[in-house]
Amino acid sequence: MKNEIQSIIRNLEITLDGEPWFGRSVYGILREIKPSLAFKKPKKDAHSLADLLYHMLTWVEFTLKRVVKDKATDMATFEDLDWRDIDPSVHGWEEGLSAYIATH
Repeated sequence: MKNEIQSIIRNLEITLDGEPWFGRSVYGILREIKPSLAFKKPKKDAHSLADLLYHMLTWVEFTLKRVVKDKATDMATFEDLDWRDIDPSVHGWEEGLSAYIATH
């Protein structure tokens, strides 16, 4: 079990901020996004990059709560945050990215 956990940790580290076999790391790509572009939607009903970032942050936080067996935050809390309305004056790109990285 310890070897499996170490393997998962190593794979996450490589995928998020290392040199994955498939190309660029997640953080590397996200750090290149200009905040002025992060809130633009490619089509009317599509998600912006900021929408996607905060969506990913929600489920990373959910996973972390479950790993540490924190049952105080229920599933409904995370479902309410999933695909939340993103207001650039409240949900900044840099703040979201920092929270995403810190949560990992």
